[in-house]
Amino acid sequence: MAIAIAHGKGSRQGRSSALPMAIAIVVVCVLLAAEPGSASSRHGVRSPRRSFGRMYRVGDNGMWMLGSKVSYNKWAASKIFRQNDKLLFTFNPTFHNLMLVSAADYMRCSPRKPMVIYTKGKIDFTLAKKGTYFFICGIPGHCQAGMKMAIKVL
Repeated sequence: MAIAIAHGKGSRQGRSSALPMAIAIVVVCVLLAAEPGSASSRHGVRSPRRSFGRMYRVGDNGMWMLGSKVSYNKWAASKIFRQNDKLLFTFNPTFHNLMLVSAADYMRCSPRKPMVIYTKGKIDFTLAKKGTYFFICGIPGHCQAGMKMAIKVL
């Protein structure tokens, strides 16, 4: 980067005010180049680390419901989930809930010891760690009818 500074003949004032301005411009350029949200990241240059993930609407429509034409486990198996990806669950809280459960409770469709229960109608769940997450609907009979899903995170 080149900075041209014009001076008038014998103008001491021009030189003394131009130097601090040139230093300020250089400092700002250095700070912008080091900033994570700088122009380089806005123009397609990506960091090798992934600090945020993709958003997946569960079943591709986001609906967590009984009688869905989507097999939640087939849908999950068709995706590659990575750490920090998000799942969007949408459901009617009058009829459904969402539970994060252990593998054993998932296999038995048991809502007795959930790790977490979600009762709001819209859940944005972050897959924060690698491993397998197990989700069920805890309303009697719903898990057995297909409202269950295992998500493997790489």
